[in-house]
Amino acid sequence: MELLLTINLLFLILYGITLSKLSGGLQSLPAPKKELPKDNVSILISLHNEENNIPELLNTLKKLNFPKNKYEIIFINDRSRDRSENLLQQACKTNSNYETIAIKETPTGWGPKKYALTKGVEKSKGSIILLTDADGRPGPDWIQTMLSFFKSNTGMVLGYAPYENKKGITSHLLRLEYFSQAAIAAATCGLKFPATCVGTNLAYRKKVFTDLGGYGKFKHTVSGDDDLFLSRVRSESKWNIAYATLPEAHVENEAPKSWKKFYHQRLRFASKGFKYTLPMTLGLMTYYLYNLIFLSMGLLLFTQPHFWKVALLFFVFKVSFETRFLKNAARLFGDNHPWKLMVPASFLH
Repeated sequence: MELLLTINLLFLILYGITLSKLSGGLQSLPAPKKELPKDNVSILISLHNEENNIPELLNTLKKLNFPKNKYEIIFINDRSRDRSENLLQQACKTNSNYETIAIKETPTGWGPKKYALTKGVEKSKGSIILLTDADGRPGPDWIQTMLSFFKSNTGMVLGYAPYENKKGITSHLLRLEYFSQAAIAAATCGLKFPATCVGTNLAYRKKVFTDLGGYGKFKHTVSGDDDLFLSRVRSESKWNIAYATLPEAHVENEAPKSWKKFYHQRLRFASKGFKYTLPMTLGLMTYYLYNLIFLSMGLLLFTQPHFWKVALLFFVFKVSFETRFLKNAARLFGDNHPWKLMVPASFLH
């Protein structure tokens, strides 16, 4: 137990220093430009059996506050077997800047969504590609806000896709946990080593995609159309990568409706772990090891309960470090969370 406490103390110090450095990364994020780029925009939305989400999606897209002659929306219907195609075709008839692509089959050696998005990029006319999903709900000023973070040397802009703010402790816990990933994404972006992003809210120059050859060696993986492509831009190009923290750039999306869906979602996230760069993989493994040691220490308290005060103190420090970092990020994002849930959220995590 004493050995575990010593190791945990070392991890705790390292963890506190890391979160402090990440807070510094948040402060280093560049501000948006006042002048918007003159680029045309192609919004790509890949979907599969989304007939239930399409009506609300179309209603949201109608409210976009941007000149219609400056953007197009390309829906990529990826092998849907429901009424998605009919709904999309009807929308295209009444909107001149809408277009749909029907994918009948995914070729061997391709991940389905990566193939769908690649066909969308090939069809696109805009120099800026803007991505969201069928359950994404961008605000009216989404396009111009994301564009405002593109400078002449910026090749990619990452965005925040918060879960919808619904009532209930479960909803708040999910939002808080998902926000922590966005906070890490923004902070590491400020440190010039963006670690992760989400395809529900993502933008990049078409030139970046074509010059890199799209998804390259990652094209066959089922997931990773967002963060694995990010890793290519980070390591294989000289383009800068920005993070759009402003609330106007947020794209709300729906949280998993059950713990089973949440579990499978996180399995998909984890499946890409060994495809990351070595520093990323080692960092994730170290963080996992820290939590595992913490859990082991908690279990051993049943045999040596006299250590519980020290273990509790360690946990309090851990939660305090996390809360301070996430509050700094929340102020930057213009987002708010019930911080009293940090203790159960950290424990469950």
